[in-house]
Amino acid sequence: MASISAVVLAAGRSTRMGQPKLLLPWTDGQPLLVAVISQLLPLALHEIVVVTGAYVDASTLALRHLPVRCVHNPDFADGMLTSLQAGLRALPTSAAALVVPADLGQLTSATVAQICAAYVVGQSIVPTYHGQRGHPVLLDRSAWPALLQLQPPAQPRTALEQHQPRLLALDTPAICADIDTPADYERLRRR
Repeated sequence: MASISAVVLAAGRSTRMGQPKLLLPWTDGQPLLVAVISQLLPLALHEIVVVTGAYVDASTLALRHLPVRCVHNPDFADGMLTSLQAGLRALPTSAAALVVPADLGQLTSATVAQICAAYVVGQSIVPTYHGQRGHPVLLDRSAWPALLQLQPPAQPRTALEQHQPRLLALDTPAICADIDTPADYERLRRR
């Protein structure tokens, strides 16, 4: 299998949460960020790069015992696109990047394994669930140039739509709900 690395997007300011959401306790007292990355560890990923931003010191401290590489995005306030770009630039040898927003508390290793198993060089994968696009998205290296050329406030979806002929919509238990507010946190934590 071609090398697949993960880019974990953990740079946001958590403005709707009112506190650093990725550091809130999730499973077994672990911070949400650690719980999400723990779902990636059992897989044969080439590398896990965590893009930090607003809470760089606290995030790096929480990850100190995990086999990940942290990359700081100084432009995190300009939006998720800049974090995605920082992560892609940090992966010079990977054939594909599994893009994982760090607030996917419902992520499982099984879902990630299914997405990675469906990967064919030259084709990106967007998981879907009941017709709704979700995460994590797997970006073939051929999609990276279009993403790296985008400027904020453009959305990554713009580049993916241009990549459409080589985009596979994979029916899987995609994660369609992330954690943005205290209500999201309480609702999804109880599942």
